[in-house]
Amino acid sequence: MDQYAPFLFANYEFKIARNFTLAPFIGFSSYRSYDNYYYGGEQYYYQETVIPVGAKVAYYFDELFGANPKWDFYAAASLGFVYDHVAWEDGYSGNTGDAHTASPLYLDAHIGSKYHFNRRVAVFLDLSTGVSTLGLTFHTR
Repeated sequence: MDQYAPFLFANYEFKIARNFTLAPFIGFSSYRSYDNYYYGGEQYYYQETVIPVGAKVAYYFDELFGANPKWDFYAAASLGFVYDHVAWEDGYSGNTGDAHTASPLYLDAHIGSKYHFNRRVAVFLDLSTGVSTLGLTFHTR
């Protein structure tokens, strides 16, 4: 049996120039898989937790597309690092493992769209070369 936590993602977006924004972000995801083989009455597992942290710069095409003010369309790039924690049990010898890594570089490209509920809160769909996300964003404007 596998258990997935949804990929949670939060950012806070600042306008830095006409049609450009910068958004510091943090994400979280966790996955746990159980082995169907029971050894000594116990079930063994593999678990991974991933936490990306960084900043995303976006360019908005709203003026070019003549978009309704409630909609935004953008292309973006993210830069940061990823903390990755993996833990497992070896179902045969009872060994366990635990590994922590932080990649020195996280780079991702995005295209996306937002729908604004009001001036400060919007929902977004972000398609990326890494993890595509659906979420909320908060604006300072």
